[in-house]
Amino acid sequence: MDWEYVILSHQRRVMKSMSRLLKMVSIAVFVILYAYQHVMAGLVPWIPSHLIGGIVGFLLVASVAEFIRDSLTFFYKRRKGLLHASSDNITIALQNLYYLVLGGAFFYFVLYVFKLRPREFFTGISVISAAIAILLKDYISNILSGVVLSFSDKIKISDYVQIGKHKGEVMDFTLSSITLRNDDDELVHIPTNIAYSNELINYTSLDGDKHTITFEHSNKMKIPLQKMEELIHQQLNVFDQYIQPGSMQLYVETTNAESTTFKYHYILNVHDIQLVRNIKATVLKTVYDHTRIAGAV
Repeated sequence: MDWEYVILSHQRRVMKSMSRLLKMVSIAVFVILYAYQHVMAGLVPWIPSHLIGGIVGFLLVASVAEFIRDSLTFFYKRRKGLLHASSDNITIALQNLYYLVLGGAFFYFVLYVFKLRPREFFTGISVISAAIAILLKDYISNILSGVVLSFSDKIKISDYVQIGKHKGEVMDFTLSSITLRNDDDELVHIPTNIAYSNELINYTSLDGDKHTITFEHSNKMKIPLQKMEELIHQQLNVFDQYIQPGSMQLYVETTNAESTTFKYHYILNVHDIQLVRNIKATVLKTVYDHTRIAGAV
């Protein structure tokens, strides 16, 4: 038995329990302070009483929201058997909702400090509110789309997807954007409203990990289609354990007087972005090495 691992695990459990206990104590303290804010105002008369109430109220809401988020995340991970540091769509959605609650609480805190009621604020400055709504329209749309996608099973962290013309592995998922790492190891940030409204293909959710390699071939190059497909299959023999049998297929997509565009399909048994890059490099190198100008010796 690895006693060091057991001791570290026990220490982590103790720290989590202490953290939850401290959060519950802080909530109780904030409730008491909020209930007796007039007493605090007497102790610090140079600070307006409504400011004290606003600060304590904001901290109380933030503490309760954080406690609920952590509790729901803890029980969800325990039921799903997820590691403490791991995350999925539900945990991300809970985190996003927590941020929304904090944002709403802070907005209400600002109104409270200036002694404004939300209804009076929005009806009293309707022109400004309309202008703010227009300016924040895309941002609000992003947030709502992010919340909907977070609770759906369409896309998850580490999935290999295509959103519009962008294809790659999902690296991060926030309220406002989705970050993909494409085959060129570039990070692409896509607004969530675009991901929600555009065509989204999740290759990971299919029966296997489906991939397509597109390349263009000059019509001056002398090589039959069947011969090209055989050469590619031969070079990909080293990847046989990762590629589903019978899934490899080469076909013509478009052709014109000068060139022909080909697509090569295959399905992987595993999800590995580096393996996808190696296979793509092998296919393109094979096509390049075995083509020559028609009539050349």
